[in-house]
Amino acid sequence: MIDAPSIVLRIASAMLIAIACAAGMIGAARAEPRPELVDKLFEPWDHTDTPGMTVAILRDGKTVYARGFGMANVELSVPNGPDIVYPLASNSKQFTAFAIHLLAGDGKLSLVDDVRKHVPELPDFGETITLEMLIHHSSGLRDATSLLDLQGYGPEDAVSRQQALDLLWRQQDLNFRPGTEYRYNNSNYLLLGLVIERASGMSLAQFWERRIFQPLGMTATRASQDPIQIIPRRASGYGREKDRYTPRQTPDALLGASGISSTVGDLAIWLANFDDPEAVGDPALIAAMLRTGTLGDGTPITYASGLHREHYRGLPFIEHSGHNWGYKTEILRFPTQNLTIIILANADDSDPPSLAFKVADIYLKGEFPSSPPKPEAIAPPLHLIDRYTGTYAVATGTTLRAPGRRYIFRREDFVGPAAQLTAFSPTDFFSPQSDFRARFLPPPGGGPSQRVIIHNDDGDEFVARRVPEAVAPPPTDLSDASALAGDYWSPELGVLYRVSQRDGKLWLRYPRGEAELRAEARDIFLWRQEDYSIRFGRTGDKVTNFVLTQPNQRVRDLRFTRATITSIER
Repeated sequence: MIDAPSIVLRIASAMLIAIACAAGMIGAARAEPRPELVDKLFEPWDHTDTPGMTVAILRDGKTVYARGFGMANVELSVPNGPDIVYPLASNSKQFTAFAIHLLAGDGKLSLVDDVRKHVPELPDFGETITLEMLIHHSSGLRDATSLLDLQGYGPEDAVSRQQALDLLWRQQDLNFRPGTEYRYNNSNYLLLGLVIERASGMSLAQFWERRIFQPLGMTATRASQDPIQIIPRRASGYGREKDRYTPRQTPDALLGASGISSTVGDLAIWLANFDDPEAVGDPALIAAMLRTGTLGDGTPITYASGLHREHYRGLPFIEHSGHNWGYKTEILRFPTQNLTIIILANADDSDPPSLAFKVADIYLKGEFPSSPPKPEAIAPPLHLIDRYTGTYAVATGTTLRAPGRRYIFRREDFVGPAAQLTAFSPTDFFSPQSDFRARFLPPPGGGPSQRVIIHNDDGDEFVARRVPEAVAPPPTDLSDASALAGDYWSPELGVLYRVSQRDGKLWLRYPRGEAELRAEARDIFLWRQEDYSIRFGRTGDKVTNFVLTQPNQRVRDLRFTRATITSIER
């Protein structure tokens, strides 16, 4: 093997996502169904004194496995099972998107409509936000759920949809220019729900019932804006605190982004309609549902209409998960293999997405395509490798960092194992240990590479573009930290935050409590366990404001202005 200059990549997402054509193996021999292996996989949840989940597996449109594990209600000893109803959380989004496509077919709206045509209350940010951008999470809007958290509401609080919408009406800035990035966001589908109501003249719950649930015969499925509505046979939600479970009932009122409750049986009916849309919709609507988005510069993303389209071990799949306080859900389909896995859980510490892929490993054994042969290595010129040095961003929020001749790949705050890459052309590199490949695209006139095509282990491809290098922050200096103490007001949240100094530390209090500000650099701090970024701003030497950014980037640069609070004596 040629002793070639190497590149080191660090994979930082549990799964990198994109859409590609289905690889072979469609006609491969199927493994015999092994329900006992599925039983064993879910055995840790098979208890009479803990919550759990219900699992359904469909092959060729027929249910081949349906079983509950654990209790739907621990206090009353009601077991989980196929007839138990669970909040779907974000798996409701696909029903919202379907309703939008139905109305587009009715001529009541167009996907290229400006959302303000239907929802004029939304502020004019100086950029057009289309319904299609809302569907594909490229609007740039801040996330309503995150804003509610920063306003002081927790997952256990009964918050109305109107409260969330009122927060959106108060926003003065976007996270990014519409159409330039993908960023998953509950505000998008919250607004789509409102668009459906105004275009149809019905409440969203009524529209779902009359146009989807009733025609399909989904008799156990419910939706309501009432956060405390009684739903027959609904599982109770639970969360684990230390060594015990405690009840967690989600007041799920954010209709559009969430809000539907259903059973594995009703979901099987819903998914069958994708393969044979006789009762609701037509093939054109299904094609629209499965069509993934594209950013304004042509960069493809993997989010379709309330659905992710990705690859796993070389096979294409369609997927979405959901999480409400006390509940988690997963719907996973491998369309070329006619395999569907549905997991609805009432335990907050469960992991339905991971379990669903383990079920796929059992049922698709022998059907995954084999890895392509490794190419022959070469030694690329060193000056070309130097041109590849830099930071590249993918539309999904992933970055490829290439400092010097060591390449690091990471996604958000996840750090994974490093992988050695070897060149097989002046622009192409592969991993001897996996199917990972990277192709750098130097500009025609020479100079540093501006783009790289990334092919991940599962068979997906991404186009990453070079972005400016981050400027190193100034060194930590807390000598004037007392100057940061004071009250700060956010007109977009309508709340006051207070910075105080105590015991040699800085603390930031907000409506739900107080947490230490941990210094990163002068005027730059991390806050709360999730590591929110807090950056103070100055005019001269005077501290005048700070901006807050959520670690998952669903809220960026939310501004708080220093305020003077005058007490009034009565």
